[in-house]
Amino acid sequence: MRKGVGIFFWVTAIFLFLSPLLPHIAIGLQNEGVFHIVSKLTELGYFAALIVFCYYLVVLIDSWLTLHAQREPRQWYYPAFPFLGKLLFYNFILISLQLCLNLLQLPGSAQALGSKLVSITSAIVNCVTFIQMIRAVEDMLVSRTSMRNHDIYKFRGFLTRLQVLRRLLVFLVIIISIGVI
Repeated sequence: MRKGVGIFFWVTAIFLFLSPLLPHIAIGLQNEGVFHIVSKLTELGYFAALIVFCYYLVVLIDSWLTLHAQREPRQWYYPAFPFLGKLLFYNFILISLQLCLNLLQLPGSAQALGSKLVSITSAIVNCVTFIQMIRAVEDMLVSRTSMRNHDIYKFRGFLTRLQVLRRLLVFLVIIISIGVI
């Protein structure tokens, strides 16, 4: 997190250093575009500092979730934690891209195309991660149930119901993702 705070301080220091010089440069060039350029660079610098800070925070949460999933005694939902961390990480990257597109203020068609691509990618990434999470929970339920000494016919019936439920959930996630796209 030190890198994000360091970038913030460097951008602030450079901006404060350039602030008294800007009016003189603008008068010398007879153009106020210098203010806009420095303003945009400062925005990008602060955005970069925020992104770096949030990146390390997301990596910290992801590693905590992964470590928490390995704790003993294991709960049935622990295998889903690493996928939640991945989901958080990928969505952080996609949100950062969307914010960067908004901050750059690209021309109309490029802005619309970039936003569409980020939205479609977000739907696909979330769909795949949710499907992986559903499979992880299914595997955990099967391993938890197989440890108990059940009648083989009851166990097969349980497996069949669980597979039907998994397929139904995967189908719903895919349909919802296609609808979002």
